[in-house]
Amino acid sequence: MARMIPPVVDESIKSQAEKTVFKWLEAMDWRSAVVLHSLGISDHITNIFGEVDFVVISTGGILCIEVKGGEVFRENGRWHFKNRYGVENTKNTGPFMQAQGNMQSLRLYLKRRLKADDPIAQCQYACCVITPDCRIASEGSDIIPEILFDCNGKEEELGRFFDQCFSYWRNRLNEKHGFCGEDLSSADVNRAAELLRGDFHFVPSLTTVISRINGQLNMLTDEQYMLLEGLEENERLLVAGAAGTGKTLMAVEQCRRASAAGKRVLYICYNHLIASVVKEIRDHEEGTWEVSTLHALMQATIGDNTHIKHTSDYYSTTLPAKFLQSAEKGKVKADYDVIVIDEGQDLMTNRYISCASCLLKNGIENGRWSIFYDPQQDIFHRFSDPDSVFRRLADVSVSFRLTINCRNTRQIAFANQAISNFRQGRIMKAEGIPPGYVVYKDLKDETEKLFYRLRALRTQGLSVRNIVILSPYGNDNPRSCLYGMIPPSDLKGIRFNQSSRRADEDMYAAYTIQSFKGLEADVVIMVDTDRFNDNSRRLLNYVAVSRARSLLYVFYPETAEKERQDMLLKGMLMRR
Repeated sequence: MARMIPPVVDESIKSQAEKTVFKWLEAMDWRSAVVLHSLGISDHITNIFGEVDFVVISTGGILCIEVKGGEVFRENGRWHFKNRYGVENTKNTGPFMQAQGNMQSLRLYLKRRLKADDPIAQCQYACCVITPDCRIASEGSDIIPEILFDCNGKEEELGRFFDQCFSYWRNRLNEKHGFCGEDLSSADVNRAAELLRGDFHFVPSLTTVISRINGQLNMLTDEQYMLLEGLEENERLLVAGAAGTGKTLMAVEQCRRASAAGKRVLYICYNHLIASVVKEIRDHEEGTWEVSTLHALMQATIGDNTHIKHTSDYYSTTLPAKFLQSAEKGKVKADYDVIVIDEGQDLMTNRYISCASCLLKNGIENGRWSIFYDPQQDIFHRFSDPDSVFRRLADVSVSFRLTINCRNTRQIAFANQAISNFRQGRIMKAEGIPPGYVVYKDLKDETEKLFYRLRALRTQGLSVRNIVILSPYGNDNPRSCLYGMIPPSDLKGIRFNQSSRRADEDMYAAYTIQSFKGLEADVVIMVDTDRFNDNSRRLLNYVAVSRARSLLYVFYPETAEKERQDMLLKGMLMRR
């Protein structure tokens, strides 16, 4: 059966002929068809406003149907339409001209909305006339018998008739203009329906919705203003907060204020991508605070400027040991008045804290510092002895907890709790759009559905810079749908794990979840979410979902459905 949009005939439709054709189309099993009934066209080529009785979107292309019920005839050059009640209307233009006008108007509308090489813009368009109550036997230049389905036609012949219509228009366009329209994929059929249905239902555009959500999320909360005051009044501060509570925002703001007060300030973190983003913010503002990952700073100090890919033991043990040895020899200067550590859970080891202490005037016990952290985001599992580290820091500092989620909408935060079973900020600032869950059969199916989603977002006006694709696997891992991916030409390309966000406007950005930790995007598409309930994957899923500000899509395989349902049930119990 064809998918009908809307699924029932509205009570306002009085035409019995349209109701009959609706039933025919609904029962039709032909070319993955999606049928839009009574589609308005605000920018018609001949009328102030037009309406297509039915638009059939199929793998064969897009077909506009003009339905005429009752008696239809032409007399003295004018067309007459008489309904079952005997009420007659006359027009100079016949149904064939109306059908062509609707077809061209719809084609031009979609062409303006899409890029020239988009499959929907390049597909085959066609039109036809259906008169279920009468037979049009007349001949004339304005009658096209090849695209007429009258009362002699049988319902079961409808699919074959539609193929005939597409063949007719393909041949005509090829003869006149040398153009042969292409078929559509099933994904493009759904995308075209989504694009046209959105306009038909007059829903706000995604760009408008996201702009509204961002306006709500970008306002500082009273809680954050209190924290800023606390940062000024207390020399040492431990700031805990779940994902999305504004930790990096507060860390950067402290750097601004301390630097403006004449202090020498160092911002450090673990993740090089976060460091590059904070550097861009600083450079844009012509700020003077220093930004680095702790490892890059230690390597520069000991003179290890090679680009050799070291083992994890080198970074966690060897490098800190060499750095501390250099400090003992007086080669490390405690030059910084203030140190701000962001994503502190990744650096919460005694070795790392001791290294930071060597850089700070008066050390970690008596110097001025702030550490922003979320223990739920310890995806690298570096807490070898977390209690001793916290005791060391808590004994000389004031603790503060952020509780208001100012990054994610309520819908995304609740989805995170349902997916990861980690608790979220107690208060949500913004309402938004429910997340989308996409089930795939295999990696090929996942890739096709990812392409469909990217195209659908583009047709709704979203820039590629609004969208980030996250996977637990790198693009060199065959377990990922991004492995060896070559996007279709209309999607241009996908860049992987690039540290700078100043990217080609036509390139989508994809990252591993691990590398994108601490950052955010308006739209996040999580792919390869093949597990939900083991602890390491729960942590990754928690981090990935919390990156989304306004819109989230989660792609997961059929085999993970039971795990997702189990986590959903546990998450619902947590909300009680």
